[in-house]
Amino acid sequence: MGALRCVDGSSLMVRPVPATDSTGRPYEARLELSRDGRPFGTVGHGCGYFLERAAARLGEAAEGELFAFEPSGRGPGASEMRCVVRSAPRWDGGSSRWAIERKAIIEAWGENGSGVRVILTERELSAFLDDVLTAIVRAIEGYGR
Repeated sequence: MGALRCVDGSSLMVRPVPATDSTGRPYEARLELSRDGRPFGTVGHGCGYFLERAAARLGEAAEGELFAFEPSGRGPGASEMRCVVRSAPRWDGGSSRWAIERKAIIEAWGENGSGVRVILTERELSAFLDDVLTAIVRAIEGYGR
């Protein structure tokens, strides 16, 4: 779930972890990141809400930042993750016309300051967001069972 291939060949895994209120009831999620199977950091608070909004806006024509998660706290595990969407013209030889190709660039910085970059097509990003949102719902609904 949530595995991405980085441009440097490493693997970035994104795993939702429920955030709980003072009574222990889950209400949202943060994301734990691991790189090549090793802990990389934790991002966000309210990730489910912001990722759901990002997925809904994905089909819009606008470029720019789709989501950005700051460290979920200071100290061990604090990292960042953001996604921007860029468009570039591409010649389509089959139809002899120019087409606009949209790419998503996900960057994540681990707790030690090292960074990774993932480049996805719009379709790949949509599938990734669907996977993560489904996992968030399952993590929250299955919490404490």
